[in-house]
Amino acid sequence: LSPRDYYERRMDGFAANEVLKIQPCRTDYRIILTRCLLKRAIHEAHRGAYDIFHLSCHGDDDGIQLANGDLINWLDLGEMFRKYADHSRILVMASCSGGHNDFTKALTKTQAIFGYVVGSASDDGVGFTDSCIAWSIFYREIIQKGSDMPTIQRAIRKINSACEGEFVYRRWEASSNVYLRYSGKVVV
Repeated sequence: LSPRDYYERRMDGFAANEVLKIQPCRTDYRIILTRCLLKRAIHEAHRGAYDIFHLSCHGDDDGIQLANGDLINWLDLGEMFRKYADHSRILVMASCSGGHNDFTKALTKTQAIFGYVVGSASDDGVGFTDSCIAWSIFYREIIQKGSDMPTIQRAIRKINSACEGEFVYRRWEASSNVYLRYSGKVVV
C-alpha cells in the first residue's frame, strides 16, 4: 500500500485479518514495505504451511507497487512465489489487476502454480470499501464450507453481487496447463 494508505488507515489486508481473527482459523498479518520483506513473507508463509497467501497492494496491468515505490512486474512476482506455490494453495491478490490474465500467464511461465488465484479483473480498480467487503465474503465462505470449486464459485458470485470490481478466480487446469477464468457469469 502507499504511505498515504497507511496514514489514512485504509488497509484492506488489515481489515481482512481482523475478520479472520474472529473465525476458527490460523492467520498471521505482516506489513510489507520492500521487496526484501515480500520475499521474507512468502518464505515464512511457505515454512508455516499456510494454505492462503493474501497480498494487499496497489497494482496495474504490469504488476504491483510496494509502499516504498518499488514496482514488481508480474514475471518477477511469479518468480518470488515459485517455491511457495502449490496446487493445494490459494493466492489472493487484493490489488487492482490482481485477477488479470497477464499475472496468471507470468505464474505459468515461472512454474508458480496455485490451485486458485483470486482477484479483481476490473479496469477501473477496486475501492477500499468494496475490497474489505469482498474479502470478508470470500473468507467467510471458505472457512464455513471449504475451499472446493463450488464454494469458491459461490463466493465469487456473492462478491460480484455485493461489490464493484469484477472479481474472478483463475483455477489451474493441469490437463491443459492453463489457468481457467471464472467470473460468476461465464467460464472462459
